[in-house]
Amino acid sequence: MHSLDRQKIMMGAASKDVHVFTTQFFSKLEMEGAKAVASWTKNKSLDIFEKKLIFIPVNRDLHWSLFVVVNAGEVESAHQSDGEANVEHPFILFMDSSPGAHNYKKLSNSSEGG
Repeated sequence: MHSLDRQKIMMGAASKDVHVFTTQFFSKLEMEGAKAVASWTKNKSLDIFEKKLIFIPVNRDLHWSLFVVVNAGEVESAHQSDGEANVEHPFILFMDSSPGAHNYKKLSNSSEGG
């Protein structure tokens, strides 16, 4: 089984389209809110809205899950598209190998307000 090597992904040709956060990102977001992690991208001059894929791993209760944000920068154009077929719509994937181990609704709600 191949593991996801963050450095290999970030150094590869797809690095302009992909960003992989550490597990500390979600933990801090969940505990302290969005303002606490705003500097994580600002200090690196990283515009996450230019990325096609954003990986956010979650480690809670000795279990791993993963959020994948797809086409984050297309939120505004998707709302203005009026159903155009050629618009890349944004969406979020939640992957969990043990269904029910992490409740994605609770995880996503807890990251909103801190």
